[in-house]
Amino acid sequence: MLNFYLWGGYLGWNDRNVKVFVDSRVDIFEYAGVLQDYLDLLALKQPKSLLDKYHIRYVLFPPAEPLTYVLEHDPEWKVIYSDQLSVMLERTAEASAAAAPAAKSTTGH
Repeated sequence: MLNFYLWGGYLGWNDRNVKVFVDSRVDIFEYAGVLQDYLDLLALKQPKSLLDKYHIRYVLFPPAEPLTYVLEHDPEWKVIYSDQLSVMLERTAEASAAAAPAAKSTTGH
């Protein structure tokens, strides 16, 4: 899930099964290059390729963010929840399948 930076700590604390994209531990995200990718997403620098790179299926962002607007108007994404503070988008099944890495068979097929 691609989450808004300010919400990462809460999401991780609230449900440890949710794999957040970024949180307040900026140093670990900076060393791995994830922070720069997050900043590029905020700046709308090749968002589709970055969302594909990380196999993002869900995005949880504030409604006024430019990325939210772009994804709301992209047929590969649909709004599954929205209120005054947040918008949750889900990648459509077709787009998710196209962005997912090819599964490796353990049976040799």
